[in-house]
Amino acid sequence: MDREVRTDLILTQALQDGKIVCLPYVLWRKRQLVAGRIFSLKEIALDRAVPRPVPLRPVDPQELDLIIVPGVVFDTAGNRIGLGGGFYDSFLKEVSPEVKKVALAFRFQVKNFFLPVGTDDVPVDAIVTEDGFFPACF
Repeated sequence: MDREVRTDLILTQALQDGKIVCLPYVLWRKRQLVAGRIFSLKEIALDRAVPRPVPLRPVDPQELDLIIVPGVVFDTAGNRIGLGGGFYDSFLKEVSPEVKKVALAFRFQVKNFFLPVGTDDVPVDAIVTEDGFFPACF
C-alpha cells in the first residue's frame, strides 16, 4: 500500500533470480488471504488499493519458506498491529513453523515498548528497516 515500504525492486530481483514469488490475494467474502504466484510484475492489479496477483494461481501455504509481513506498527519482540482485519494472522497460522516471517518497515514504525497482543496474533521473526536487520527481541 502507499504508506508501506515499496517491494517492487525486491519482487523484480526475486523473479529475475528464478524464485517463486507470491502476493496476497484477499477473498473478501470468505475473509481469507491466499498466496497467489506471479511470474511478472505485469500480473499485479489493484483491489481496494491493495496489489493482488492476476490471474490467481494459489500456492499451498505449507510450500512457502519466507513471508514478508506488512504492518502499521511493530515492537522489538516482533509483535505487530496491522489494519485490523486479521487476514495475515489467520494466514500465518496455516504456514509451517519453519517459515521465516519478516517485516519490512520504516524505523519510526518500530516501537521500544510492547504492543498489546491477543491469542490470535502471530509475531514476525525479524524486522528490516532502513537501519538494518533486526531479529525479534532486539
